[in-house]
Amino acid sequence: MHMRYKSIHLGAWYPGSMVQLKEFYSALGFKRSSIFGKKELTTWMKSMQPQAIDYIPDAINSVQATFQGGTACDVSEDGLMIVSSSCTDLKKDHNRLNAFLNTRFIPFWRNLFVSRMSRIDIFDDQKVFHPMVLVVEGGTDGDMEAVFAQFDFLVYKKLPLERGEVWIGDNLVIAHDLELSDHDMQEAVRYLMFARLYEMHVRGLFSMQKELWNKVESIRHKRLDRSKDLPQVRDEALVIQDQAGLLKSRSWQMQQFLDWRENYIRAHLPDHILSKVFQNFFLSLESTQKYLHELWEMTANYADETVRSISLIYSQVQQRELGTLQKLFLISAVASVISLGTLAGSNMLTYRPDGTLETYAIIKAWDLGAFAAYGLAVFVVSVVIYYLFYLIFSRFQKALKLTAKEKK
Repeated sequence: MHMRYKSIHLGAWYPGSMVQLKEFYSALGFKRSSIFGKKELTTWMKSMQPQAIDYIPDAINSVQATFQGGTACDVSEDGLMIVSSSCTDLKKDHNRLNAFLNTRFIPFWRNLFVSRMSRIDIFDDQKVFHPMVLVVEGGTDGDMEAVFAQFDFLVYKKLPLERGEVWIGDNLVIAHDLELSDHDMQEAVRYLMFARLYEMHVRGLFSMQKELWNKVESIRHKRLDRSKDLPQVRDEALVIQDQAGLLKSRSWQMQQFLDWRENYIRAHLPDHILSKVFQNFFLSLESTQKYLHELWEMTANYADETVRSISLIYSQVQQRELGTLQKLFLISAVASVISLGTLAGSNMLTYRPDGTLETYAIIKAWDLGAFAAYGLAVFVVSVVIYYLFYLIFSRFQKALKLTAKEKK
């Protein structure tokens, strides 16, 4: 039997909440927002007018909409977004959905929420391949393998079920001959997509962790005894520290969404044909997620220690330079006193136009009264300047310590 494509689904995931889902529903369906005006929303929704939109209350709420051309979307309150359509020409329909997701749907979501949430966006690069779920019927193993080869993906698992089978690869899943109701098929697509997207985010966080760790290592191996390099290195370390803290929080946040989905399946989908597959997925990913979080804990702590070390070196260098400056100032003050004494011990001669000596005066050197007055003035000025330097440096050190404590 010749294989027939029934539907194609592409996905992205921007962790969210019920508040954001309601804001999305209001903006997309009614051009209403508590933040943005109707004119802004109309501009963002250009070429993306929905024909129908519904808010579906459930254990995990969702918004479903249809657009011109037969494209549909399904957005869950945890930020899982899926765009779908029927499929006749795989490459053509994939490119159309991919363009819709990258140039219309995701930009609209970002415009609504990017200024109000901190995110790590692995979909900034439009070359990223969005995970795809294909629903097909008929065909042979060779047909399935040909689809994976068409996108240059490996097949990891082939899961035979009581009715049909599921082929799982890198960013592609094929649901083959699954005889399910519309509701059960929708749930199957959601969780097959969630699994691919979650693993995609985990891979992204592993890559970011390795990159930041290498940056910290690079800083630790730099020579940091030259004051001109320290401000730049310190700023670089502070940026890394902020990124590590943010990504550690994202790792913890992902764990919450994983638990949420796992509990939902146990409570609401115990009899689903893919329930066991879903449960195995969560068990497998649980240990990976914990390992990832431990790596981010280590990376964040490593970055914190590096910032503290650089701050200590910075204060030591500043103290050394201030000590040198104080010594130079003391030497210049002593030199001034000595030069005064030298000037005071000079001879003054005046001559007539014919070159004969007219007057001769001897200025006595080291007059005790003048020397005492001048020396006292020099001493007082030196103490005042030294104290000013001390106050400035002390406040600078206190600011560094406060900054380091705030970063902990």
